[in-house]
Amino acid sequence: MIPVAESVHLCDYPTGRRELVDEDLARRMAVVRDIASLGRAARASAKLKVRQPLAKVEVILADGADAADTAWLASHAGIVCDELNVKACEICRDPQRYIDRSVQPDLKKLGPRLGKNLPKVRQAMQKADAAALLADVASAGSVTLTLDNGDTVSLTRDDLIVRTTAKPGWAAAESDRAVVVISAELTEELIAEGLVREVVHAVQSKRKDLDMEFTDRIELAFATEAAPLKSALERHLDYVATETLATSASFGELADADREELAVDGHPLTISIRLAAGASAAEASS
Repeated sequence: MIPVAESVHLCDYPTGRRELVDEDLARRMAVVRDIASLGRAARASAKLKVRQPLAKVEVILADGADAADTAWLASHAGIVCDELNVKACEICRDPQRYIDRSVQPDLKKLGPRLGKNLPKVRQAMQKADAAALLADVASAGSVTLTLDNGDTVSLTRDDLIVRTTAKPGWAAAESDRAVVVISAELTEELIAEGLVREVVHAVQSKRKDLDMEFTDRIELAFATEAAPLKSALERHLDYVATETLATSASFGELADADREELAVDGHPLTISIRLAAGASAAEASS
């Protein structure tokens, strides 16, 4: 018989088994978390709501990224899509398609060192190709600039301020691991999906306000004079019903129902909600 301790609070804390740690998986998931964080930052910079679906995210991994890690990320792109609410995720091999980079000297660091040569360094950097300059720094650890007066100056990555700007229609954020670029262009269908997700969120909030159980089945009805919102709901009514545990979802009003009046991205909407016959999923399945 296995001995039973008097109390778990009197037991020694279990020790970990280092040999069971998958270092590769831990490293790769850290990259995924970083990409998700950058994607959310890019969304925020473009003022795109989290519930608004987007078409695509492009991930530009840092130079020297492990080929096996890159292949793993490509095969698990669905994780990134779920985290960022996007339709597709791709590993980008041609960052110039989506971003522009500019490089400037770090004046605080280089001012005391370069003195009167600092303006000449700024001029030389403005004339240089930013992508080529950064590639030289990445491969050799430093880059040497020849100034107008014939002097040469060696600069490392710490001497530079690098700014990344997304091209029109995109939004970007970056870290040491990656640059994440999301499509900021919204099609009519994407906008419709975003409206519907806002409606789902409103229904779920109303369920909570009414102290409904998580498994309670409901009936829904929507009333709106806003054509874009009504069209979006008509196309995605089944999705709304599934997400909110509604046995029915229609247009109009329900008798003996609670009502919520709100605006969804500026579109007026009235939601009627009531418990369905049977009330809960648990009862319905029993």
